[in-house]
Amino acid sequence: MQYQFIQNNQSSYRVDEMCDCFGLSRSGYYSWSGRKPSARALEDEVYKDRVSELHRQAKGRYGHRPIHEHLKDEQLGCGRDRTLRLMQELGIAGVQKSGFKPLGTDSKHSFGYSANLLKKLGNPEQPNQA
Repeated sequence: MQYQFIQNNQSSYRVDEMCDCFGLSRSGYYSWSGRKPSARALEDEVYKDRVSELHRQAKGRYGHRPIHEHLKDEQLGCGRDRTLRLMQELGIAGVQKSGFKPLGTDSKHSFGYSANLLKKLGNPEQPNQA
């Protein structure tokens, strides 16, 4: 992250000054800048293309588990956690269906008022009298 900042701002500031500010060595920065991407990073780019394609086909509804199942069906060796990490790096996520929310009572209905019929009977003196 710091090396990336140095690379982005080397036209404005000197590399050795920025390395001193971050407490990094210049040789570490130049080693980082000349390094090729790892095999895993190259694989991740291939998987990212496929993950984004599956997510687009599912209209944004699929999360990492269904996408992982599709990758597994296609014989791609991408684990579930790796699929989650790639989706986070791409900034995509599945859309969750909203939960059930019951409707409240409609107090403005036009049914009128119902009288309390038990109140008219008075207090019962024994069970099963009402």
